[in-house]
Amino acid sequence: MTKSNATESISPENGPNIAPPLRTYQLAEQKYLDTRSSAWALLGVGCILLYLSLTQLLNITNGHRFLLRLLLFIVSLSASLALLVLGRRSLRHSQELKIQSQKDRSLANELVEWFITTYSRDQIDHQIDAITTLGDTPEILCLKRLDMIRILITREYSRSFDEEFLDQLCEDLYNMLFEENLA
Repeated sequence: MTKSNATESISPENGPNIAPPLRTYQLAEQKYLDTRSSAWALLGVGCILLYLSLTQLLNITNGHRFLLRLLLFIVSLSASLALLVLGRRSLRHSQELKIQSQKDRSLANELVEWFITTYSRDQIDHQIDAITTLGDTPEILCLKRLDMIRILITREYSRSFDEEFLDQLCEDLYNMLFEENLA
């Protein structure tokens, strides 16, 4: 298995084929990108507001309404510092999400490689047939296959997975094993 955008798998019927890119890690990766973008926006607005606060400081003594200008300076300085603190916290949180995204990607690649080399579509259908009949509608058969993939993964790995991660991983594995015309 390669860790490129498309993973190569071998199916007994068709020979080598190119499967779609893994999407399981994209949930955490999207959260990372959104958080990082928000953090930089907060930091940018905080810096602009800080600059405006400092220019107000220079103009406080000029003219009348000293107390109003001082109050405006204090409010804008407080707001800018709050935005800078929030932006810095969001930036740290985005780095944590980036690390989690990389772990999810690595785990997803490991799980896919293990699953594809261990189980074939016929083995999954045989295990479903041992429990129940395969003579259902295509939609029900699809759900049974997804459930069987989930059962096989959770049986092999005794750790608890994030539900969204596991759902997406099962869908990716289903597409790799049972969907014929993916490109």
